[in-house]
Amino acid sequence: MRRALTLIPRARCGAAAAEFALILPTVAAMVMGALDFSHAWSTRLGLEQAAQAGIELVAARKGIATNYNYALAEANARWGKPLTSSALDTWLECGGVRQPKLTANCNGAQRARYVSIQLRAEYVPMMGWGSLFNGSTGNDGFIITGDAAVRIQ
Repeated sequence: MRRALTLIPRARCGAAAAEFALILPTVAAMVMGALDFSHAWSTRLGLEQAAQAGIELVAARKGIATNYNYALAEANARWGKPLTSSALDTWLECGGVRQPKLTANCNGAQRARYVSIQLRAEYVPMMGWGSLFNGSTGNDGFIITGDAAVRIQ
């Protein structure tokens, strides 16, 4: 019995299989994590591209309008999937200070008008991570935001 116990550290039968069995779960988790991360990043880029499509319409029309809802509608249509929320914001800055009204008088200060679009969508990971990563939404998803802005004046 004592002789058998002293031979165990020198025995190499199955050592590679045992090491592989120990390493496999770690490597698999890293690969699945990388896949989920890249899919989430791709979702974010898609949201930003959709928001940018709406902003491109604003930039192409040149000039100041009273309503930019057409740009928000274009961004929503470009995304083509359900959104958690979408928002359009317009503001005026006088000398770098944001004004409460778009019609404010800048009194000689540099005037700048901006339009921005923000799209928010839920991303649910492909892999069921269980309690390891609990998302902020009801079905363990995360809210991802894509936005774009343009200065129009």
